Amino acid sequence: MAASKTVEDQLIDEAIVGGMRQPMLQTLKGISRREFNSRREKLGVSETGRGRIGNLDLDEDEELKVIKVWQELIHKTDDLLERYVLLHRETGLPLDKAQNTIQQLFA
Repeated sequence: MAASKTVEDQLIDEAIVGGMRQPMLQTLKGISRREFNSRREKLGVSETGRGRIGNLDLDEDEELKVIKVWQELIHKTDDLLERYVLLHRETGLPLDKAQNTIQQLFA
């Protein structure tokens, strides 16, 4: 159990570094604003601006890559946070924008 908590903590930290916003982490893992800010500060990640998240301007090849990688990840893990972190690792897309893109493509 402790090892799994450590893996989850690492995923949360990586998601914060990758640009995931607090409301998404709260939905996925129950991370409070206070805990998010504490982790963000410890990781040296600057605060993101508030407001609407812009959509990624993906060209056709990038969009196809996101679709392909996301569909592969669906078969690798049921954990949505892990899936987003793996998508970020493979594509380099900021996670706040990646979430919007995934929602548009798979809604």
